Amino acid sequence: MSQPDSLSHRFDRGDLISSADIEDNGLKWASVDNFSDLLNQKDAFIINTDLDSGGGIHWITLFVRDGICYIVDSLGPDNKRPNDKIMFKIIKDSDLKYQLYPHSFQYGDSSFCGWFAIYVTKLINHNKNADVFELIHDVFGDDADDTDIQKLIKAFGMNGKHQLDKKYDLNVKVNGAGIVDFIKGVHRRVVGAVKAIQGYRDWG
Repeated sequence: MSQPDSLSHRFDRGDLISSADIEDNGLKWASVDNFSDLLNQKDAFIINTDLDSGGGIHWITLFVRDGICYIVDSLGPDNKRPNDKIMFKIIKDSDLKYQLYPHSFQYGDSSFCGWFAIYVTKLINHNKNADVFELIHDVFGDDADDTDIQKLIKAFGMNGKHQLDKKYDLNVKVNGAGIVDFIKGVHRRVVGAVKAIQGYRDWG
């Protein structure tokens, strides 16, 4: 959970990523009971953990390579996803194994799952030859903290209402030790976003 002074509290938790926002970012998505066709594509994609008939619960990223479906949930592998049995069955019925990313990088009391799903999906698609889980760990580390939110701000920017924009516009290209150069390279983009967040001055 986030601390009372966390950067996460500066954002409107009712302003969420929609399926239209995901499509506007050039990504494919489906509900947890209707994504089998997407398992055949080469790119990572996003699913909502709700049923197709529901209103939406949580966004996660899936990516298939070499007979394994990699599942990345920003809230971690132990997040209570109500329809995991359906998701796992669809994966197994497609003759695939699955692996869950073992760490979380989103505060449990925040609503950033859509932004994280878009970020991770773009990250994977720009680095398809990398080890998927090592790639994500290089960016987000072991646990959720404010630096993870900073990465969202760097990638999406801020809108006029001091909220995260919903259009991803950062080409996140990372390979191994290049993560430090990646962070330094995008630092210049952050200056305007920093000024947009009242009271937040030190980005490290």
